Amino acid sequence: MQILIRTLSVSFLILFISISFVEAGSFKVFPLRLDLDQKTKTTLFKISNTGEQAVTIQLESALWFQDDSGEDQYKPTADIVFFPKIVKVDKGEQRIIRIGYRGAPANRIEKSYRIFAQELPERSEKSGNLSFALRFSVPIFVHGKNAIAKPEIADAEMKNGSLSVRMKNSGGEHLIVKSVSVRGKTGDGLEIFSESAGGWYVLPNSVRDFLVSLPEEPCGRAKKLDFSVQISDKFYSNTIPVNTAECVMLDTMENKRFSFEQ
Repeated sequence: MQILIRTLSVSFLILFISISFVEAGSFKVFPLRLDLDQKTKTTLFKISNTGEQAVTIQLESALWFQDDSGEDQYKPTADIVFFPKIVKVDKGEQRIIRIGYRGAPANRIEKSYRIFAQELPERSEKSGNLSFALRFSVPIFVHGKNAIAKPEIADAEMKNGSLSVRMKNSGGEHLIVKSVSVRGKTGDGLEIFSESAGGWYVLPNSVRDFLVSLPEEPCGRAKKLDFSVQISDKFYSNTIPVNTAECVMLDTMENKRFSFEQ
């Protein structure tokens, strides 16, 4: 059985931000996503050293999918090929990595992968301590022919001080939820609070829950929640009644303490 690869807590998952690169303390990567298809099976991935010391970067790739609860999962793959797998980049220099796809055709269902660029820690000559190492994760999409995303709001409920909105993608192309916003209103439609949360990808034939924290006191006075999910330049909206019992976030510290002691 192949072991699932999970990103480390020090990882920085690079989303779909509309900037030209993401910069760490010592290196940056470009582009922020890689797109391949039946005709375009190779592309370029660039690593630039912006620090004062040479850096050594290790590259890994993984198949990317989402489980039944919408959590990102990764497992080893031979579909994505690249060389070299470990590269040293001197101060002020740039290295170009050619990325290739040798898996089966995507057909009508897009295939999703990620390439990880991990800075290998260098031991300090003076103190002997390891320096902080960064890790970037960039999506690779192998597009299927005529594949499109099909978003829909599958469910929405209040629980433990938050609004949970489940987005479903029944199409063959990934979708990007940019944000989820909610407005609490009184019975006569007066808005008394507004909150929002960032989004993430929903891969083909997957669901993902998005949580928006609700302010306890005004939530208890509201009668309904109007919420909307932004995907590209479109908004998907709905309304649910307020369950005042779920406006309060339960204290789980005792449960956490018990789990730590096991």
